[in-house]
Amino acid sequence: MHIPETAPLFAWNHLEDDPSLKTIKECLKSIPDGKLLDSLRRQRGRGRNDYPVHVLWGAAVLTILLQHR
Repeated sequence: MHIPETAPLFAWNHLEDDPSLKTIKECLKSIPDGKLLDSLRRQRGRGRNDYPVHVLWGAAVLTILLQHR
């Protein structure tokens, strides 16, 4: 009986496929989003800032780039 090989729960050998933090940082820096972030900050006004706009924007961009759901 042949048992198919599957990836382990923690597939450490596949980590090279994921981008490094340096690559992610360079990608986020390369996006010309200064005007967008400024307008989002103005729209937020003086409300709560538990989650800074640039952090939320980075999460949204990375969700698309890394194809996460």
